[in-house]
This record gives sequence, structure tokens and C-alpha cells, in this order.
Amino acid sequence: MSLFNHTQTVNFANKTVMNPIKIIQGEAKARTIHFKLVDGGTVVDLTGCTVRAYILPFGATTPLYEDLTIVSAVKGTCDYVVSGNAAATAGDAVLQIEVIASGSPDPLATGYSKEIPLQVTARKDFTGALESSTVFSALLNALSLAQSLDGNALHKTGDETATGIKTLNLKFGADADANSKKITALGAPAANTDAANKLYVDQNINFAAPIGETKIWEFPTAPAKHLLKIGQIVNRADYPDLWALASPIAITDAAWATDKTKFSSGNGTTTFRIPDWRDYFIRGAGVSRAVGTSQQDALQGHIHAKAGGYGTPGSAYNDPTFWSQVNGQAVAAQLYTGSPYTDGTNGTPRTAAETRPVNVAVNYIIRALA
Repeated sequence: MSLFNHTQTVNFANKTVMNPIKIIQGEAKARTIHFKLVDGGTVVDLTGCTVRAYILPFGATTPLYEDLTIVSAVKGTCDYVVSGNAAATAGDAVLQIEVIASGSPDPLATGYSKEIPLQVTARKDFTGALESSTVFSALLNALSLAQSLDGNALHKTGDETATGIKTLNLKFGADADANSKKITALGAPAANTDAANKLYVDQNINFAAPIGETKIWEFPTAPAKHLLKIGQIVNRADYPDLWALASPIAITDAAWATDKTKFSSGNGTTTFRIPDWRDYFIRGAGVSRAVGTSQQDALQGHIHAKAGGYGTPGSAYNDPTFWSQVNGQAVAAQLYTGSPYTDGTNGTPRTAAETRPVNVAVNYIIRALA
């Protein structure tokens, strides 16, 4: 029977199974059950006792217990406020009422213990659900959210949207399967814990590596969205953002033939040329150097003088020494310096067609696409 606004009598002397107590999830009237405890025809005096309800919910292995409120000890009446946790799972449960003497964990020696079937019936709309249930609270929040979406979250066949929702709090204890659906129209995140959409992530990655940035790359081919800086012709339509940066500083393709480190305007209408930085070191621009200018290799200006004493000015040209004026003095000097050779300490000098430091060859690449 459903126990609303009347008292359920529990007769401990009657060993037959009682009719089930029915609880409907969400019915506010089902929160309180009034009990009258009797032993045959005698009221059970509850003075100095505790009346306890043990409930084993449907599918559970561990019972819950809650103490009843004694209304009148001498009349054997007490009230049981059904908790939300006790009715959280729909199905057949077991309710056991026991009378316990104060200070004792065991029922009274008279055996005041009665098992009562408990039926918990589910309700679909959850309106007026038992607020004290932690499980119900979670279900109520989830269903309220689903109802506020007007079916979008549960039934929409396309991308899922959060239109019209002011607050959306989802917490998962494990991986959540979105069934290949997406959340779209996310706003720009503000807090560290806010979600971000793909556009926001892409834009901020691009901020870290902007169009036109040159980087060192030690592989033969450029990565995605980049070009090697090897003087190749490309289409302006393919790289509009890069051309927008390069066009103010681009030179003609004819001028590029003598200064390949710059952008060129290509054919003047549909193409442009990437700088060719092969065989070049990079150097910071300064007061005497503008960004983008290039230099050939060079050796700082200097003079050579032969070590040794003075001789007679006017010596024969083919003499090992000849006389010339250096800084106003007659200095004996070699006709030529000759090839360098080891000083016996620092190894054999290396000579080549250019002056260069120790180096390793790499590719220069430029960011060309967002």
C-alpha cells in the first residue's frame, strides 16, 4: 500500500510477510511514514529505546540505516522520514524495523524486529524529487539540463549546441562518449579552466608562430604551412597573408638576380618570389645595416710588415728585401707574404675561397600559412 497521511501498524507478533510499502520517486507526500509498533494486541513501549530502519535498496549489497523519530513512546508511535538515498534506485527493496535498547547495538530480547517489503517506483519527470538524495540530485540536475535544451542534447542529429543555456556544468568521473557529436559556438575562454574551440587554439598557436617568421630547419623539406627560403616562385593567391607582408619590401625580379636575399614581385601580377638564403649567415640589423640588406664576405683592412732590421734603401728589386715607406719609415718587407704555414703550436692553417667561421649547413624556412 502507499502510505500517505495514515499510520502503518507493525505487529512484531505476526510472522507473516507484510504488504509492501510503496514509494514513488518524486512524491513529496512519500517522505514521511507513520508507524505504530505493537506486539500482538499490546503496544510496544518505546521508553528508553531507539527505533531503527535498515534499508537494502534494489541491487545494493550494503544496507543503509536511519533512526526513526519517536512520537509517543508509551503509544509505540514513531515517524520515518524516507531519505532520498534510500529511494534513489527504483525496484524492490527491503525495509527492516528494529527496536534497540539504549546503549545496546542489538535488538531487545523480546525480538522486536520486522522485515517489510519496500517497492520504489520510478517517475520519469522527476518533478518534486527527493532533494535529500545525492543520487537524485545528480539525476535531477542532468534531466533539468536536458529539458532546458529542448531536446537538442539528447535528440539532435547534427552538431550539438549550447544555445540558450546560461550555465553548463558537466563533471565526469570517467571518459564520456559524445557519440561523435560536438559542442559548437563556444565563446572565447577567460579562466584557466574554460574550454576553448579550435579557432581560438589555432589563432593563438599562430600568434606564437606568425606569418613571415623565419626559422632554422635541419631537414630537406619544409613542414606544413612553411616554405623553404630557396628563391622559388609561388602564387600570390596561395599565400595571400605572406604576400601582404612581402609586397611593400619586394623588389623586381630583374633586381632580384643581383640580390637574392630579398622578396621579389615575381611576374608583377600573380606570383612572387621567396628570398634565397642559402649559403648565408644571419646577423642582427644595426645603425649601419637595415633589415633585409645583405653583404658579401670580407676581411677587415690591414697591412703586413716583414720582421727584421734596416738595410740600404734602393736595393735591387730581386733582393730578398726591398725598401718601402710605411708610416714614414723605411721598412724591409717581403715582395709577397706567401702561403700560411703552421707555427708548430696551433695546427695547420686551413685556406679556402671564402673567410668563414666553423659552421653547419641548415635550411631556412618561413611561415607562409596560418
